[in-house]
Parts: sequence; C-alpha cells; structure tokens
Amino acid sequence: MIKNIYLFFSLLTFCSLNVFSQCPPLDFTPLNTGTNMTLLITGGSVSTMNVIGQGSIGVFYTDDNGLLICGGSKTFEGDQCSISAYGDDTTTPEKDGFNVGESFVWKFEDLNGNQFDLSTTIFDNLYSANGFAPITSIAYSSIACEILEVLGCTDETACNFNPEANTADGNCEYAIENYD
Repeated sequence: MIKNIYLFFSLLTFCSLNVFSQCPPLDFTPLNTGTNMTLLITGGSVSTMNVIGQGSIGVFYTDDNGLLICGGSKTFEGDQCSISAYGDDTTTPEKDGFNVGESFVWKFEDLNGNQFDLSTTIFDNLYSANGFAPITSIAYSSIACEILEVLGCTDETACNFNPEANTADGNCEYAIENYD
C-alpha cells in the first residue's frame, strides 16, 4: 500500500513538472542595445529556482509583430545571478528591447526542456533604464504545451510503421505470409 502511494505521488510530481509534453525550445538570446536594467536573482528566489533546477532564465518583451522576444537572460546554475534586461534602441525603427515602464515576462527552461512561467512577488516588474532591482522572491508554474497528434500506423511489425505517429489510425499493413 505504501509503495502504491509513493508511486502515485512520484507520478503526480513527474506530471506536474511537464515532462510528458515538450514545448518548442525558447530562444534565450538577447540583443545588447546599449541600455539595460540589472535584475539580481538573490535570496528566496534562488531557493525557489533550485526547486525546478538548473537552466535558462530570461525576461521577454513583445515586439512590433506581437512575438515574445528575449530581452535578457542568464544560465541559472543554482546560485545568485544577475540578468541584464536590455532597453529599446530608440535610434532604430524596430522595437528591439523593453520600453520604460514595460512589464517583464519571465520564463525558465530547465536542462530537460521543461518550461515554466515565473512571476516576481516583491517587485513592480517594470523596466527602468539604467535601473537595478533585487529579485528576492519568485513563484513558478509549469507550462503545458499541446501535443501535436500524428496519425499513422504505430505497430512496429507493420510494413507501413510510422515512427513519428503517436495515434494509431487503424491502417497498418502487414506482409502476406510466405511473401516479403
């Protein structure tokens, strides 16, 4: 009985960390625009981050096309670290960084590709040119990505086995006995 309860909670933990569905990898490559704000991941936020592990942490902004773009990132290795969040370069026509007063969208991707939304709990979360903010408290939630359904033959013994299929479509074809 105890073994079954342990297995149940292990499976529940496994599922809650989003290991069943991988999201497309995030691009944590920021553009250095020459203006930045320093975000120091410290104190309780380091302890919280260690629960979900090592990986890439970043802040994202929305560009002119409505896409989330990394405006600053760092590899989190279990210790205090700082992120340079880059501001928009006003000498260029495109939006290539944070505007003053714009909110950060925090993301984290662990070494296994699992992704998390992060939120700061003791910080106004707004970009300030040449600003500094200690991030002492962070909360996280797992991102669940949709699994693309690929129909096809999932029987490895069939002639038309599709290794990319994750849903059987009932159309497997088999060799006729004594023929190959």
